[in-house]
Amino acid sequence: MKATERLKLAVFQALLCLGHNSRYEMRRAMLTAARDGDLPRVARETGIRQETLERQRDSGLDNPAYRFERDQGLLLYLVSHAAELKGCSWLDVGADTGAVSVYLSEILQSTNFALCDVSVPARTNFPVRKIDGTRLDYERDSFDLVFFSYVLHHAGENTISLLRDAHRIARRHVIVAEDPKVTETDYRWAHQDDRRGTFRGLKEWRDLFALLGFALVHDEPLDCRGHSRHFFILAPNKA
Repeated sequence: MKATERLKLAVFQALLCLGHNSRYEMRRAMLTAARDGDLPRVARETGIRQETLERQRDSGLDNPAYRFERDQGLLLYLVSHAAELKGCSWLDVGADTGAVSVYLSEILQSTNFALCDVSVPARTNFPVRKIDGTRLDYERDSFDLVFFSYVLHHAGENTISLLRDAHRIARRHVIVAEDPKVTETDYRWAHQDDRRGTFRGLKEWRDLFALLGFALVHDEPLDCRGHSRHFFILAPNKA
């Protein structure tokens, strides 16, 4: 860990001593993972090459130690179902640098995917298509999987149209990771993270998925340090 990152970690630890703040807790977790993360263990558990993880870390395109600590349940679910999902195609909505697709390409042994986002970083792993965040303009049944990784709460009133499009696009599953409102801390996090966003409770999410014609295949909580996180595996009912 660089000296500047050690200093940042010390600052966030000091701030948290003065009072709980979900954003500071998240930043501390990110920096701690970058310092203490066990990438060889992640490689063993997921089948992702250690050099891939180190390249993402060293290039600054991702913090794989933090990502695999935060989203371990989702990633290990995909690892456990890798044989049946091998070769699948996917659309990564809100892809940012495309780090998720780097890892998925090794877990699912596929290079058939597309990325889109409302804003495109200056540096990315793959080309990212810029979208306006209201629609997903792709053909019906054009991907096996559609991923939303902590992006739907930012979509606000467009969440329903995005999920409807995902229902149309996905042949097999729509995978959603979200920050649900479960505890008082979650309500504070929602206010800090995006005051214009729409955060929902777990029942609200499940009811919305059912209303839009999804079957709930699997859901479970993720790492909840700082605030609650959860993921859902959905199957679009095309009947």
